[in-house]
Amino acid sequence: MSLSICDTPPVYDVMHRWEPLHRNGRIYCMILRGSKESHKGPGPIRYKRDPTPEEAADPSGVIEKHHAWMRWIQSERDKDRRGRPVSKAKKRIYAHKNRARVRELERAKRKANPERHRAYNNTYRVKNLERIRAWARRNYAKGKASQRERIKTDFVLKAKILVSAAQQKARKAGIPFSLTYQRVAKAFAVGVCEVTGLPFVFEPRQNGSPWVPSLDRTVPALGYTDENVKVVVWAYNAAKGVWTHGHVITLARALVASESS
Repeated sequence: MSLSICDTPPVYDVMHRWEPLHRNGRIYCMILRGSKESHKGPGPIRYKRDPTPEEAADPSGVIEKHHAWMRWIQSERDKDRRGRPVSKAKKRIYAHKNRARVRELERAKRKANPERHRAYNNTYRVKNLERIRAWARRNYAKGKASQRERIKTDFVLKAKILVSAAQQKARKAGIPFSLTYQRVAKAFAVGVCEVTGLPFVFEPRQNGSPWVPSLDRTVPALGYTDENVKVVVWAYNAAKGVWTHGHVITLARALVASESS
């Protein structure tokens, strides 16, 4: 099948594509690569032309040629500089050695056409739902165990998890939120409760320790802000609830008096 899909200006000896979209009855073409005597610019040249009678009578055939051109382009991308096919293993090795560049290119592609990537992700998820769920089941316990170990020493990770949970809570409650994880991470680095002075225990709250870190709003209605939030032990936050620090002090004094009597 010829790769020349539509007529081109005579000054160009090029490989080009035809967009299978008719806009105002005209066809939009794009010149991608020219000979040494013709186009030498860094980017493609776009131009418009009227469809031929054959193309107007059989648009599906032209679209099939367009798809064939796209398949050829993909096959050319899968070749090295000498024209030899590049295996998937070599692609993975290249991606591993050039992770920063590959990620930068992927981010640029997503930013340039976010709707296309969102549609692709949704389609892929629908087609591979069982595969995705099986992968999640295999890796959930492993990931959680690794995360628990990292939390004990990685204060930034623990701060991000705590701030993310607070953000979701604020969104549901409709209260202000401007808390930064840097503010919480600094408190974790100090290692003690900002109200009681008790040392933190960095382990999951589900384990039952009352000394794990927690975020306490001094005035609950003001939301989660750097000025209105203190990083405290969970026992203090649970005792305070929606009340004030003064209520906790009154409760503590009463408990001490009761124990000493």
